[in-house]
Amino acid sequence: MAFFAPTRYWLWGIAMTIELLMPIIGTRILAGTSAHPSHLQERFGLFTLIVLGESIVSVASTTANGSWALLPTLAAVFGFGIAACLWWLYFNFLETAVFIRGIGSVHTFNYGHLPIVMGLALVAVGTEHTIVETASHNILSAGARWTLLGGVALYMTAITFIAVAACRRRFSWQMVMAIMLVLGLAILGQNLSPLVLEGLLLALLVAKVSLQVSMTQPVKNEERVAIKFGDSNQ
Repeated sequence: MAFFAPTRYWLWGIAMTIELLMPIIGTRILAGTSAHPSHLQERFGLFTLIVLGESIVSVASTTANGSWALLPTLAAVFGFGIAACLWWLYFNFLETAVFIRGIGSVHTFNYGHLPIVMGLALVAVGTEHTIVETASHNILSAGARWTLLGGVALYMTAITFIAVAACRRRFSWQMVMAIMLVLGLAILGQNLSPLVLEGLLLALLVAKVSLQVSMTQPVKNEERVAIKFGDSNQ
């Protein structure tokens, strides 16, 4: 049955609330059931990869529907590079994540992925607008600038939060510094051209990935502990 606005939006809100509360409600129902962290990583990794693919689709579709002039083409290449860096940051995080015992860490991991996929969606839209505006604007519009850079900042913040709160990783000041630089670029980059702004963002992400590659230590499989749903205090 079809409903008209605003009833439709209220029903959507109720449905989303029920959907988001189900993991918490299911904690009591599934008390005592074991869960393996590798399964969570696999499922969320696949879902995140699908959302990340939207960034690639936005680059391909915008380029295909536009001209192959030099500046838009370079913007598309930069956009692909940004998506590749975001892909590496996430899956490097998955490879080195260590779960603590307790359902609390599972909930943090689950709900922490909401801002991750929201950030990726913003990056996809921001990349698309950046490619379009490169051909016709000398300065990237405020909306496109904050969509692109804000999406990257939200994405990196969510990964940092999950790593510290759910996986008991050490707090990374390097990631915090990278987030601050991205936000600073969004605030101070109002007079920069789309291509320059996108290029600076790509350079920042490449530097962050390169630094993290040199410092990453793989986690042994035996350190990935099983989780009991009945342990709700952690």
